[in-house]
Amino acid sequence: VGMMVMVEGMSEAGFFDWLCLRLAKSLGFRPMPLLLSFMAVAALLSMFVDSITVVLFLVVATVRLARLLRIDPVPMIIGEIFAANLGGAATMTGDPPNIILGTSLGLGFWDFLQNNGPICLVGFGVALGYFYLCFRNKLRAGAWSVDPALWAMEPGDAIPADPDVRDWSYAESGGALYFRMGPLMHRQNPSKAAAERIGGMIPLRDCARRLITLEKDG
Repeated sequence: VGMMVMVEGMSEAGFFDWLCLRLAKSLGFRPMPLLLSFMAVAALLSMFVDSITVVLFLVVATVRLARLLRIDPVPMIIGEIFAANLGGAATMTGDPPNIILGTSLGLGFWDFLQNNGPICLVGFGVALGYFYLCFRNKLRAGAWSVDPALWAMEPGDAIPADPDVRDWSYAESGGALYFRMGPLMHRQNPSKAAAERIGGMIPLRDCARRLITLEKDG
């Protein structure tokens, strides 16, 4: 329960969104490197935090990113599940059954890592090779496009999302332009002309939404 509370707090703080966006940007938003890197992140996090909880929040971040990249998130999600299972099996803290066994038998973190770690490492290498061979054509370069909003996002400039701003929408706050993605709003740095166009469209969008709401309410 304590681990799940901790991971929930990390999610609400935007840690998983920040981590995925930072990693994706450093890789140039290329799908195949993203698939392999997200698998590595899932395995690493699952060694120290409950693997099921890690997968739940990584999947959410993956779907958000895949939506902006316009790629199929299923290969990445399956890869993360495989990797999280392997990472969780390598340590005492990765899975609830491991915690129960370790507590009952008096085993510690390093006991699990020394015995299970090499096996899980080999399995992880096999999984990486398998997913690369299976999905290299589906996620090949040139079969994807990057939303311009992604390049403008700076993970360090994110702020908590305004509940009145819809997901995947632009908003203005404190004289700056933001784009909401999940629990965070990422500051944008478009050109002056683009900023003026987006800023002019925001009031029109909000007005249209209010009119639609009024029509629905009769």
